[in-house]
Amino acid sequence: MSDLIETIPLAAEQFRQSAQLDYSVDSLLAIDKYFDAHLSKFAPADKSNPVIEKEIQSQLLAIGAYLGETLKENMLGSNWELDNSHPDEIVHAMLRLPDNTLVWPFQKAIKRFLNGFEDSLHGYAYLVTESYYEKKKNK
Repeated sequence: MSDLIETIPLAAEQFRQSAQLDYSVDSLLAIDKYFDAHLSKFAPADKSNPVIEKEIQSQLLAIGAYLGETLKENMLGSNWELDNSHPDEIVHAMLRLPDNTLVWPFQKAIKRFLNGFEDSLHGYAYLVTESYYEKKKNK
């Protein structure tokens, strides 16, 4: 496993502890509320400010790690992989689910930030896990 991949569970755990979350799909509701209360206040001009941009990136990486680890906890056998075309960029890390479906938690966190509630993390995780268990049930 790459050193970059090994940092993901650590970042997720730090975020989980600081936000007092539990890796449940429903815990992502709290993160959606956090986006709406805190991150949505930044205007496009603020997002280009280097200090604010660095803080936002740091938060998005922690949230992406937590989203991925939440999916991993709820779908045992999932594994992190790096995108071969971007092997040095954590933001392109993907999670391979047990049914070989690929999801990009970091990209989803970025979309949630950019697009707002229409890209809800809770809704996304619910659909991904529900679809996985539905496929599993029908085998």
